[in-house]
Amino acid sequence: KPHPKMLHDLLNESGFQAEQAIMIGDSVHDLRMAANAGMAAIGVTFGAHPRERLQAETALCLVDSWTELQSVLTQYNPSLTHHVVGS
Repeated sequence: KPHPKMLHDLLNESGFQAEQAIMIGDSVHDLRMAANAGMAAIGVTFGAHPRERLQAETALCLVDSWTELQSVLTQYNPSLTHHVVGS
């Protein structure tokens, strides 16, 4: 990280384009990797880096809880209410 190879590999394997995906990350490295891959990102503030560090990066938004993350994701795609892909 932040080299985008991992995300490019996932996109190639899944058949999705970067514009169809959202990277969810808890570090500045995750958000930079998404930017380098041309992919949107959501930062979670309850992981490796606090909100203050994540705010300096490019992200659709920052969320403070799993509930807030689910709410944001369902705004982008209502069919995601109970479906999680990846880890």
